[in-house]
Amino acid sequence: MIHTRNLIYHCSPFDGNDVWLRNLAQLRRRWRVFNGRRIVSVATGPGMVPLERVKRFLPDAAIEWLTFPNCKIQRECTSFYPMLDMLTPSPFEATFYAHAKGVTRNPCDDNVTSWRNNMYANLLDRAERCMDLLASHPCVGCYRMFHRAGGLRKATHLTDRERACEWHYAGTYFWFRNSHVLGRDDWRSVLMGGWAVEFYLPQLFRHSQAACVYGDNPPPSLYKQCSEPRLDPPDWPAIFLED
Repeated sequence: MIHTRNLIYHCSPFDGNDVWLRNLAQLRRRWRVFNGRRIVSVATGPGMVPLERVKRFLPDAAIEWLTFPNCKIQRECTSFYPMLDMLTPSPFEATFYAHAKGVTRNPCDDNVTSWRNNMYANLLDRAERCMDLLASHPCVGCYRMFHRAGGLRKATHLTDRERACEWHYAGTYFWFRNSHVLGRDDWRSVLMGGWAVEFYLPQLFRHSQAACVYGDNPPPSLYKQCSEPRLDPPDWPAIFLED
């Protein structure tokens, strides 16, 4: 039985838009889901909001803050292994991973917003369902995409190992059971770079082992089509005024 739920989260707070803040608003609405370690990594450098300002929007003294220079190539991969290193392979713990999504896209793109918000809602508002699925699966996420043999051959931005994967969680939001990932001898075998976090779990587990709680095998381009609109409410900043 899982009794501890951790968070590892990567935020790139670009100062040219408020998308990172809209992500934190979604996360903060579900903050009570996490009763274990809360680890938040923040990208720093030119064009980034300072760490101290980011901290004001998640005022939890239990947060363990990490910083890494922003890297256009590595993106959220810069912090992934360092955050995993801080966890234990306990069979009684599960960890949620996500990152501030859409920060480099058009802030007015409703499809990206709906995609992002559906992942927060279905993985965190339905956390108990996710824990039930983790009793028989090593991981659970949204938008599980299945790739037939050679289906990713045209994805030249991916590495050869990533193109060989038979599935992945599009969007890179997921829960995993600590013991099933960190208890493996090869959990550090995935080379980090570019899209490696999105294709991390597929290099450890088969499609049949990965549970999907919402949006299984979605349209190929979620940025162009979202099946269920879920936009930010007009008064979304109000979440930061709540106790």
